Amino acid sequence: MAEIITGADLVIKAIDSPESVMTWLNQACVAQGIPYIAGGFADTSGIIGPIFIPKKSLCFDCVGAPQGKRLAGIGPTLSPVVGAVASQIALYAVKILWHSDADLVNKLFTYRFDSSSWHESQLESTKTCSTCGHPPYAPRRKLIINWPTVAIFVASSFATLLEHVKHTFFWGLCGLLVLFFITGIYAYRRSFVQTFRRLVVDGAVFVLPAIVGTDFSTFKAFSQHFSAATILNIIQTILMIIAESAIAYTVILVVITGVAYLAHFLHLPKKSSIRTNNT
Repeated sequence: MAEIITGADLVIKAIDSPESVMTWLNQACVAQGIPYIAGGFADTSGIIGPIFIPKKSLCFDCVGAPQGKRLAGIGPTLSPVVGAVASQIALYAVKILWHSDADLVNKLFTYRFDSSSWHESQLESTKTCSTCGHPPYAPRRKLIINWPTVAIFVASSFATLLEHVKHTFFWGLCGLLVLFFITGIYAYRRSFVQTFRRLVVDGAVFVLPAIVGTDFSTFKAFSQHFSAATILNIIQTILMIIAESAIAYTVILVVITGVAYLAHFLHLPKKSSIRTNNT
């Protein structure tokens, strides 16, 4: 293997067997400082990675077989998927040769036949590699802020502060309506499951301050005459608040997600996803 690749600027691995070919290629390329791109197939999906770029990215021995998707054996492949993967590998090869490869470092790319799109995943390592010497690597986690949720959280908290002793569900209901209005505008562009999950997460965030604030006000009112009856009243109040929130939240949630599902069933226009064009 070392003699075959000597003097090459880039190596593209496009064979799946024997199983040890990935290890041979990795050791030879690392020893000579030659970048390589590995490609393969799994049923109707195509896989590109790992992509080794000397002094930049993890090698195959860093990530190991599970992350590196060691594919060996003989199986059927779809020629259109083969074309899509080959075209993408050619594009990545040009990016590496032109030193414009920052977006390829420590990435594994998968072509999904059902959506005709590419998806990327991050590769990680937990120890220093004995082959290339790369230290342990874990990607930085990005903090994603959902600003509509933050705005509703602040508005709900402020409204809760305006309530001193008497509990009313008016402000909580207003917060729910605002949340579902914002989320429901684009609900039909998503699937039923995605919409339902988004609403559950947002609802859990902004309902909490209203419950805590109202419970604190109730406890403050009862604290002057603290007794066993006071404890029971506090527990009853908490349960009522939770029940009211759950009922109202569930009803509106079902309505919104039902409308989203109906719109999806009627094939209303959807937001187009970014797809890779292979020519």
